[in-house]
Amino acid sequence: MADYIYGTTKEAKKTSLLAQTFGWVTIGLILTSVISIGLALLFNTLLNNAGTNAEQTALMNIYLIVLGIASVIQIVLVIVIQFSVIRKGPTEKNITVPYLLYAANMGIVLSFLVLLMEFEILVSSLAITVILFALMYLFAKQTKLNLRPAGIVGGTLLIGGIILSIVNIFLQSSGLDWLLSFVLFGAVMLITLFDLWQVAKASEAGVTSKNLAVFFAFNLFVDFIYIFIRIIYFVLRARSR
Repeated sequence: MADYIYGTTKEAKKTSLLAQTFGWVTIGLILTSVISIGLALLFNTLLNNAGTNAEQTALMNIYLIVLGIASVIQIVLVIVIQFSVIRKGPTEKNITVPYLLYAANMGIVLSFLVLLMEFEILVSSLAITVILFALMYLFAKQTKLNLRPAGIVGGTLLIGGIILSIVNIFLQSSGLDWLLSFVLFGAVMLITLFDLWQVAKASEAGVTSKNLAVFFAFNLFVDFIYIFIRIIYFVLRARSR
């Protein structure tokens, strides 16, 4: 969510940063989708071919271990990417490899959704996420407002929401959990709006940098995945009523 808008006047290259950024976002999402679907199909095949309950249980345990390891790797990759960018700056540090590793590993983490969720829920949630992203981008591109405060407010709400979520592990309040779901969703929406605004404004300023495009893509990829997961959660809650 850091602010990385650099001003220049290279008018002829306005669309380059946009094209690169959304190109890398698309590559990341495709990589995640292929791996999550592939792993889910592989695991489902192995599970169906298991001869005994003991073999099925062993497969389930292995899969859960894989998910646990993948989740830890995600945290490590985020730390590596953010630390590298802070140390050298987004235009100097090339994070292409860690970004692709993050997207691939995200496929492993999200494979459980393909295993457990109905196809209709996944597709409808994806469609809603894409529509939300498109609407937010159009607003960020057209607005004359400075959206830095949106990023600051979103970041503050996110930190507060995470802290309260940890507290609620002990309180076990369903009402607070439902409220925090909307607070965290709103926080990420604000952060996403800010991230999209940064890309739009940097593009309009004529900024051209592959490293910056990949960094922007990483931020938007994380935003997209979080919103997608939250949409699935809201759809499931709505259907359970």
